[in-house]
Amino acid sequence: MDTHGSIGIRDPRLPPDLSTHPASPLRWRWEYLERQGGPLLRHGRFFCALEESTQPAAIMGHPRISASEAQARVAQLIELVGVLMGRLDARARGARPCLEPRSAHSKSVVAAVQTWSGIQLTLLQAHYGDSDRRLDLAALEEAFLYFASGRLRVPVVGVRGMGEPDSAYYFAFAEFALLAVELGIDADLWEAQLPHLIWTQAVYAHMQRPIGAGPHRFHDYRPRGKERVFDPALADLARASVASLRTRDELETAHTESCRRTFGDLQ
Repeated sequence: MDTHGSIGIRDPRLPPDLSTHPASPLRWRWEYLERQGGPLLRHGRFFCALEESTQPAAIMGHPRISASEAQARVAQLIELVGVLMGRLDARARGARPCLEPRSAHSKSVVAAVQTWSGIQLTLLQAHYGDSDRRLDLAALEEAFLYFASGRLRVPVVGVRGMGEPDSAYYFAFAEFALLAVELGIDADLWEAQLPHLIWTQAVYAHMQRPIGAGPHRFHDYRPRGKERVFDPALADLARASVASLRTRDELETAHTESCRRTFGDLQ
């Protein structure tokens, strides 16, 4: 499927996915998804495309991105991951992270967020766009619930976690959205996604929490395969926990509490 040129595409040099290109590092997963149909196909394609877009090797080998631009994107991605991890660490300790607006570091972070907001929104709008500045939030909520609950798992003999979140990096989705809103970068689109990015964290934590009593740490979370069974009632409770939250501050507080409750600190 070539969705290039569809609603909301803002970066013509980055197709929404590499599914039709022989250089795709996840080609076999695209082919598996094509056989599934329904929500598994739709949501699986999105997360597969998202994974490809954040793999340095895929970025460097992309046929429509110049070598210099690819290097810049990878450098910004590495910087951004470090920033998000630092912010999650602060939240897990009960602090509210913020950027010093006039620092050189802040300027480079702003540039990285602008780049990666554009890349992610290109994918989001290609797969879930209602119009140029709107997303199908109901479909996106379902997509992140499928991802967090392990329903997009790709069965591979001897391998766990294919098509599932990688450790507690799942929390970086909400953290990036909050950072983009804080910086005023595509804020309307990211703020609209905060509720489902935050409440699905509880589903993720249930599905990938370590065995035994806590405290559990960030990297203790990992795919558990068929050891865990998704309970829809858990999703209903998690969704209800944010249903009454109306402001960004309320949602950010819920995100911070979720970080503290889930992994306490990142060590």
